[in-house]
Amino acid sequence: MTTVVTIMNMKGGVGKTTVTMHLGGIISLYKFGGKFRKVLLIDYDPQFNLSQAFIPAKTYFVCITR
Repeated sequence: MTTVVTIMNMKGGVGKTTVTMHLGGIISLYKFGGKFRKVLLIDYDPQFNLSQAFIPAKTYFVCITR
């Protein structure tokens, strides 16, 4: 069974990315029903801040300097 959680608000700057990042991280760290869950976070924001939050800074800055 799959559960889909959507964080949505049309206004910018209300913390959607931050809430999504923390909620996804918490869900992936704890067991629910006796097992860990796989979490897929999809970032539709063209600024791609959610993706940057999970990429180590060293890796990210190496990629953009090449």
